[in-house]
Amino acid sequence: MVIEGTRVYTQSGTMMGHFVKECFKKNLSGVESLVGVPGTVGGAIRMNAGAYGREISNFIRTVDIMTLNGDRKKYLKDAIEFGYRYSSLSDREVILSGEFEFEKGSPEQIRILRDKASQSRKISQPLRIRSAGSVFKNPPGAKGAGYLIDQANLKGTRRGGGEISPKHANFFVNKGNASSEDIAWLIRLARKKVSEKFGVKLELEIETLGFPPDYFDA
Repeated sequence: MVIEGTRVYTQSGTMMGHFVKECFKKNLSGVESLVGVPGTVGGAIRMNAGAYGREISNFIRTVDIMTLNGDRKKYLKDAIEFGYRYSSLSDREVILSGEFEFEKGSPEQIRILRDKASQSRKISQPLRIRSAGSVFKNPPGAKGAGYLIDQANLKGTRRGGGEISPKHANFFVNKGNASSEDIAWLIRLARKKVSEKFGVKLELEIETLGFPPDYFDA
């Protein structure tokens, strides 16, 4: 990870926690909302991670990728379409690194914004238990996914070692020995119950591996 002025270059495998921490050290403003976002920088780019009104795409300058044929490309930000938890980067492209542009900020103001985001997550999310973050995208024009799952009376529902968090219903946590089948069962249950109660089809925010495309259809 290299920081020069307000520009940051990092490889895709850099953990988001480390990325945010190093930006704070240099008084770079913009990453405060990304405190606590799980995963790697590459994953954050691919899914356009964000929170509290800001997304990582707001700060991207370039993205380096490699195709499955071994060809390398550099995309300028304008060549990539970003949306809510979405990028137009192909599944056949492996993200290698990214370059970002932030702004210099007041250390005190950055600390206030960071602490505000951090405290909000601690209050509302099960940060001390392993999870993949938010499971579903918030549906447009409706209450948040967590609210809908809660209102379907699914908070605390368990299957094996997996659980729909009693603290935040859009977090499916590993109580210690959860299998992928445990979490998949809970995902299917949540989609089914929310669809039946509210007529809303929840869309996955996470990426799944090893399951057929229609496996999670409610």
